[in-house]
Amino acid sequence: MADARAKLDRPALTVIVRIARRELRAADTAWERLQRGNDDDALHAFRVAIRRLRSTLQAYRPQLDGVVRPKDRRRLRRLADATGPARDAEVQIARLRSLRAALDAEARPIVSPLVRRLRRRMRDGYAKAHAQIESLYPRTARALARRLRRAEVAPDAPPFRAVLGRFVAAHTDELRPLLEHVAPLDAPRLLHQARIEAKRLRYVLEPVQRGLPGSTVLVHRLERLQDVLGELHDFQVLEQTLARARPHGTPARAVLALTRLVRERQRRAYAEVTRSFVGPHAAMLLGPLDLLTARLGAGRRPALPLRRTDTARPATVVTSR
Repeated sequence: MADARAKLDRPALTVIVRIARRELRAADTAWERLQRGNDDDALHAFRVAIRRLRSTLQAYRPQLDGVVRPKDRRRLRRLADATGPARDAEVQIARLRSLRAALDAEARPIVSPLVRRLRRRMRDGYAKAHAQIESLYPRTARALARRLRRAEVAPDAPPFRAVLGRFVAAHTDELRPLLEHVAPLDAPRLLHQARIEAKRLRYVLEPVQRGLPGSTVLVHRLERLQDVLGELHDFQVLEQTLARARPHGTPARAVLALTRLVRERQRRAYAEVTRSFVGPHAAMLLGPLDLLTARLGAGRRPALPLRRTDTARPATVVTSR
């Protein structure tokens, strides 16, 4: 952004529409990669682009109420759901392959039949996803692009900083109890909710972080929390797959060895979460989020000036004391 600070003071809908149109262009680019058919990462890129677009439209739902229709949201959700099974199988294949070398010679053969089964699921998922995307995405993108272009901004619209501040404050409040009170490893719902809140905050902050002091470091922390919780979730799902899909004729000892290894990876990821992000360490995220909320004028502390963007300065680390 040429002048990030000035954009925070523009009418909210003006900035929100610009962000949404940029996310839609990213989805268009990913869709074009899918159309070429020779890009193994195209479906994942499309999935991420749709997820970011949906996060933007959901974050600013009140402001976009007269622009984005329920039909648009339903179609985008169907597109996101369509890519899920293939991507989940792909992730489990990658996790299984990463574990193969850690198994002994007797247990290692269990991996191959599981990978073959997941490959079949992945191929079926890809075929269904491509058909759904081909059917839905072009008309959805055209309609959404047209409505975003025609969005009208009221002369008395609130500034973007006010809308952003309320969003950050609300989701910080959602994240706070999930980080301050350490959820046990066997409470996947709470851990998954923490990941969702971190992702929502990150996706909203990334497009405007140049004008927000300390937000670059903050976004990196949110991304790391999201990644570690995602790794934990992946291994929890893999354990469920093992429980349901033991290959015929596989020795019980091999299944047990792989299950133990999967649980060990869960404990490793959970240890990083507890060591870096929750309980007494929650302030490393919550402190900067509270300060950012105050700077945007939506917190209990007095608003502080935003970083100037007319001179180049390194990002500062904002921590609570």
